Amino acid sequence: MRKDISSILILFIIISGCASRQSMHSDYYSVEVTPFSSNRYDEYSPVMYENQIVFCSNRNDDLLIKHINEENQENFNIYSIDIHDTTSWRKYKVFDKNLVSHFNDGPVTFDAGRQVMYYSRNINIDRKKNNIAGPNTLGIFSARKMYGHWTEIKTFPHNSLEYHNTTPSYDTLNDRLYFASTMPGGQGGSDLYYSERTEEGWSEPVNLGPVVNTEGNEVYPYITASGKLFFSSNGHGGLGKKDIFLTEKEEGEWIEPVHLNPPINSEDDDFALVTDHTFQSGYFSSNRKRSDDIYRFSTQRPQFYNCDSLEQDKYCFQFQDESYPEIDSLSRFVWTFSDGAKINGKEVKHCFPGPGTYRVQLNIEDKRTDSIYYTQLDYQFVVEAKAEPHIRSRDAYIVNQEMDFDALRSTLPDLNTQNYYWDFDDGTLKNGSSTSHTFNKKGNYRVTLGVTGINDSTGFMENHCVWKEIRTFEDYQALAVYRAEGTEQRIITEDSGEDTGSDRESDGGEFEEVNIKNYIIAELPGELGYQLNETFSTLNQAQLAFNDTELADLSYPVLDRITGIIKKYSMLKLQIAVHTDNRGSAKNNKDLTEERARAIRDYLASQGVIEERLEATGYGESRPIANNNTESGRQQNKRVEFIVITR
Repeated sequence: MRKDISSILILFIIISGCASRQSMHSDYYSVEVTPFSSNRYDEYSPVMYENQIVFCSNRNDDLLIKHINEENQENFNIYSIDIHDTTSWRKYKVFDKNLVSHFNDGPVTFDAGRQVMYYSRNINIDRKKNNIAGPNTLGIFSARKMYGHWTEIKTFPHNSLEYHNTTPSYDTLNDRLYFASTMPGGQGGSDLYYSERTEEGWSEPVNLGPVVNTEGNEVYPYITASGKLFFSSNGHGGLGKKDIFLTEKEEGEWIEPVHLNPPINSEDDDFALVTDHTFQSGYFSSNRKRSDDIYRFSTQRPQFYNCDSLEQDKYCFQFQDESYPEIDSLSRFVWTFSDGAKINGKEVKHCFPGPGTYRVQLNIEDKRTDSIYYTQLDYQFVVEAKAEPHIRSRDAYIVNQEMDFDALRSTLPDLNTQNYYWDFDDGTLKNGSSTSHTFNKKGNYRVTLGVTGINDSTGFMENHCVWKEIRTFEDYQALAVYRAEGTEQRIITEDSGEDTGSDRESDGGEFEEVNIKNYIIAELPGELGYQLNETFSTLNQAQLAFNDTELADLSYPVLDRITGIIKKYSMLKLQIAVHTDNRGSAKNNKDLTEERARAIRDYLASQGVIEERLEATGYGESRPIANNNTESGRQQNKRVEFIVITR
C-alpha cells in the first residue's frame, strides 16, 4: 500500500480493494475509474505533463530489481502513461529510472517551464533501509530535465530528519511550492505550507493557517493557475475518511474550505485531485474500490460556493426635500417616478427596477381632485449598475403555484457570460437566464443563482453567485399578512391562567361589528397600483356587522363600495377571509366564519361581481393576530380580510 510520509502516519496509509470499471454520475460530476488502474496494484496522485499522465504506483514489472519494504510490500515509484494509450494499463512505463530509489518515490509536480520537477521521496536512499539508524523521513527534492532525462537532483532546503515534507504542488503564478509537512508549530498532525522561490533561494515555509489547517491532517495540495487550492483533509468533516476540499483567497484571506460533492468524494479516502483552471475535468485518487485507483472526472454542473446574499435594496433610495413648503390639510406631497410609481409623503423610499436614468418629481396635489397645485422638484436621477448576478423574482409566494425567476438584470463587467445555473434548495436544479419553479411545501428556501463565464482581461473561467431567500405560504391569507407586517404571521399562544369565556355573545346586542383589513398583493403597473391603493385606503376604518351569520344592514354600504372597486378593475380577484376570537368551541368558530364568508361572497355576487372572481374562506380562531386574553385582543382577532390578487 501507498506510504506518503511513513508507516507512523496512519493518515497516508490507505486500505486497498478491487477496482472495477464503473462510472458514477451526479448532477455535478461524472466520475469513472481510469482503464490503466489495476486490480492488483495501487495507482495514485496523477499529474499532467506534456502528453502524459505521471503518477505513483507500487507496480514492479518494468523494474529489474524489486524493492520491498519492511511490511513485505513493494515500494512506490514514479510512472507515466501516454494520454492516447490510457485505454490499457499495460502501456505504462517508469517515468525516469534516474528517479528510482530503494524507497518510496513521488508524488511529483512541475514548474511553469516544465523543465524542473519537484517530488517527494525518503531522504536517505544511499543504503539499505535496515541499515539506516533513526527515522527515514520523507522530503522534497528537485530534478532538472537534461537531454531527455531528469538529473541534477537537489534537496529542498527545509527538509529534515525530524519531520516529513511531502506531496508538493508548484504554483506557476507566484513561484511558490505548496506542500504538506509535520514540522513543529502546526495546527495538527500534517499541515499545508508554502515556500516562495526568491533570488536568495526558498523562503521560510508559511503555514496556511487555521482556516485551512485543522487538528487533523491536511495533505495533497494542488494549486491551479487561477489560484484555486484543492487539498485532502480528515479534519474538516465530510462523508467519511479523507475528503477533497477547495479554497481560494478573497481579499488576501483563505475562504472556508468547500467540500466537493459526490461522487468525487465518497465514504472512503479521496485525495490528490488535479485539474485545470476551469475545473471542467481532471483526475483524482480514491480507495473506494479496495485498491488505490486513479479516477477521471468531468464537471456536469459547477459547484458554487461562498455566495453572497442578494442585495435586496441595491436599487432602493430615500427621497426627501430639505425645503418643504407649508401646506394645508387639503393638500399632500406626492412623489412621482418615471418607472410609473407614485408615493405620498414628505420622505419616501422607492426601489427602481434596475439601473438607468429616471425622472423624479415632487408635486403638491389637491387631495379632493388629485390635481397638481405646483411642482416642488423635477430632476433626473441616475441609478448605477452594481456588479453582481441578480435574481429577479417575488420574495414570497404560495405553495403549488408557479413562480418566475430570471437573471436578466445581472451586471458582471468584463465577463463573457456562458451559462446560468439555478438551485432552488428543494432538490431542483435548472439552467438558463430565465426559468420558473413551483414549491410544493411551505417554508423558507435559499434560491441560488450561479453565473459562469470567461473574464475578458485574464482569460480565466470565473464563477459568480448570489442567493435570495424565498418564503412560501400555504395560502394568500398567510402571504398577505406576511407582506403587510414584513414578517411571518404571528402565532399567538393563550395563557391558560385566564378565563377567556366559553359562550359567544354579540358585543352589540343585536349585531356584532368586526374590523376590516385590506391587503393588495396583486402586481399592477405603477399608476394602476397607486390608484387601487388609494381607493382601498378609504376603507381602512370601516367595519362590517353581522347578526350571527347573516349580514346586518350596516354592512351593505361598505360592501357596495367594494363591489364598485372589483367591477372597475376586471383583472382582479378578491379573496374573502373571515376570522374570530377563541370564545366558544373551535368547530363552532370555524363554522361561524365560513358562513359569514359565504354571506359576503353571495352578496357581492348578487351585485354583479362574477362569482369566479370571488373566493371565501372561514378560518375560525386558527389565525389570531392579537392575544385573546384581553378584550382589545379579541376585538382585533374578529376581522374580515379582503385580499386582492391578480386573476
